[in-house]
Amino acid sequence: MLGVSYNAEAVREVLVQLRTCFHLPQYVVDVLDAEMKAKKVNILGYVQELLLRRYEAIRDRPAPKGQERTGRRHRSR
Repeated sequence: MLGVSYNAEAVREVLVQLRTCFHLPQYVVDVLDAEMKAKKVNILGYVQELLLRRYEAIRDRPAPKGQERTGRRHRSR
């Protein structure tokens, strides 16, 4: 394994992506930064909110024919 922690590498990659706003074009980053400032959240809070909105959109869609939704509606902590 050459002393490489794959977990550490994954965390480093996530941090790089967060710092660079996922390599989005600067004009996109500028608009998203302005929204984050208006909402008074940091990038982690912003991404959490976006993922929650996406989950709600998926959850509220009708399931494809012949398929039932699996999983829990609420995450336990």
